[in-house]
Amino acid sequence: MKATLEWVQINGAPVALQWGSPVPDFELQDHPTINLGGYWKKERLTLNHDLSFAARNGETLQAIEAEGDGRHLPGYDDSAWLGKKLPMVESYMPGDESNPPEPFHGGVWYRRSVFVPETWQGNINRLISLGANYIFDLWINGQYVGVHEGGYTPFAFDVSAYLDYGAENFIAVRIDKPFPGIRQDAVPAWIAMDWWDYTGIIQDLYLESAPPLQVVRADIIPRDYNGTLDVKVVVENKTAAAQSVTVSLQPYHVDPTAPGYLNDPHPAAIIGKPAYLEGEDAATVQVPAGGLGVAKFSVRIVAPLRWTPKGPFLYVMETTARAGSFIDVHYNQFGVRTVTRENGQLRLNGRVAFLPGIARHEDWPDSGRSATWEKIRDDLQLIRELNVLFLRTGHYPNHPYTYVLADRLGLAVMEEIPVYWFFSWNWSRQDERRIADQMFREMALAGANRPSIILWSLSNECPFVFAYANTAYNQRIADDFHTHLDDGRMLTQSPAAQNWRLSLSTEEPLDVAGWTTYYGVFYGDDQYAETKEFILQHAQEKPELPIVSTEYGAWSEADDSNAQEQVDLFGGTWQAFTETAALDPQGNVRPNGRLAAVTWFCVFNWFTKNGLPEFIAPYLQSMGIIHMDRTTWKPAAEVLREAYRVYYEFGGLGPVPDDYVDEEEPVDDDTTDDDAADDDAADDDNDNDDQAAADDDDDSVGGCGW
Repeated sequence: MKATLEWVQINGAPVALQWGSPVPDFELQDHPTINLGGYWKKERLTLNHDLSFAARNGETLQAIEAEGDGRHLPGYDDSAWLGKKLPMVESYMPGDESNPPEPFHGGVWYRRSVFVPETWQGNINRLISLGANYIFDLWINGQYVGVHEGGYTPFAFDVSAYLDYGAENFIAVRIDKPFPGIRQDAVPAWIAMDWWDYTGIIQDLYLESAPPLQVVRADIIPRDYNGTLDVKVVVENKTAAAQSVTVSLQPYHVDPTAPGYLNDPHPAAIIGKPAYLEGEDAATVQVPAGGLGVAKFSVRIVAPLRWTPKGPFLYVMETTARAGSFIDVHYNQFGVRTVTRENGQLRLNGRVAFLPGIARHEDWPDSGRSATWEKIRDDLQLIRELNVLFLRTGHYPNHPYTYVLADRLGLAVMEEIPVYWFFSWNWSRQDERRIADQMFREMALAGANRPSIILWSLSNECPFVFAYANTAYNQRIADDFHTHLDDGRMLTQSPAAQNWRLSLSTEEPLDVAGWTTYYGVFYGDDQYAETKEFILQHAQEKPELPIVSTEYGAWSEADDSNAQEQVDLFGGTWQAFTETAALDPQGNVRPNGRLAAVTWFCVFNWFTKNGLPEFIAPYLQSMGIIHMDRTTWKPAAEVLREAYRVYYEFGGLGPVPDDYVDEEEPVDDDTTDDDAADDDAADDDNDNDDQAAADDDDDSVGGCGW
């Protein structure tokens, strides 16, 4: 089986299709939905992995359905099956870190029925999954719908033609996830992967009903830090006739005091007062019956409030599509935020950056990777308490709510696909199958409007001996990115700094040099001297590339008997970082400083090794500075928080450029003095983040306080 996502050109713009339907932006809209979470029937069984990985032609599908012995059919007797509340990892979870999860990796069938109202008939109806691992086959009312491969990115199927309206509908899902390493053509493929690769319908699953003329996605790309935006709107027309569609844009400021700000992922729930655009904010496109149209805009936000980790100013774009009696209104959360490099330094909104950070595995002792808005929010608020400005969500895309909340709370993010420890045969299989390429596209499409995401990472710790294959892969992804996505973000990766010169060629297609820096842990003897030497030597050999330490850290052991080792390792490594960073602790720019961000790995302990014997590796990774209960801090947590504080207080960004626009929004006749606070905020953003930093001490809005 090869990738199912492809690019087509519509009105001169690239549009992503999967199973013949446009890929949505996965932002929650004010459309009717049916939550498919809840009680399902499920049966585990051994599945034929070769069938699971085969192309879905007629012969393969017939064999899969024969293997299932009718499990995809509504009339199949599942009365003896167990019940399962979804979404949830298939493994039984221990509830705390004193025991491992159940090491289940294999096949599962899930079945349930759901009533679909008659009013949905004639609409565009999608089944949307925010994550299911690993191969997901779908049947509705006994009819095969499609397949998705990959356990960490959202996907959708247009199921309009498969539903019975005003009636019960039967849904069957076949999941197959081999034990890590069994299939070397899977992504990830490494047997000893350093996280728990859970099986099942892991994240939210729901049906959404949109009008027959729908805004499928709106991609809002900042082109400069003075508010210039490129906006691409994809419109789908499932009406019976071609339509002349008027697409219009209206931005709004986000209200951080809105009740939904930290409680509701819907963009519409956080709308504040209107913002203003310069340029043409309406366009007409011709959309054929059963086809797609694209409206493109180049506009500018007037008096832009720029997104930074210390001042996470946001907007909501309201995009309206009208054609006669048909109308759809679509909302997207976005921010004015640019990421560039200049003279080997990473710049956020034109300002030199040094961002102290931490990584987080999506893993809870009671639910594994199955996440909720509340769990994610609580994690990210705790991370902010550590004075963190930068978050690596490695080694895989997290639940999409992670990035919505990172936008709102103020965390710059490096997001990554699980291309992990690839060897020559893994690269060659992906050169043929392109599942890793698809994962990258899905990650970037789902995160297109998230200002918090500043770096896309292509891989982690792939051995240097296959650098030639890694370089070819990086070039292929970079070419695809610049041709089809072009969202203004930087590309990076995360190889090991040991023998780093042998991996230098892999950086050629990339924008930022990412390296795991475990000097004094896995290699070397002196975490301070050797870390510093590596950063300085890399800067000499690749002076054009900013550097990110994508990982550093050490174990405490499960009983914290080595907790002091974490403290000592942090102290030596952090000293090397602060002496080579692009900003000194007072916020002054070091002209030769290349270090742009650093990432302690990780914030919380996590489960690992997927049930391999304990003599190979323990089930618990104790490199976290907080235990999995989220309440028990290790000594290193407080040490890190205090060390990071100085950069956190001034926001980790240098002086503002001289060419920031100095302007005010137009004043409407009904504008009151209530707008004064927003005007002050705009002035603060144009000058510096000092006031934002002061405001950030106010926890009135989840610690955001802007």
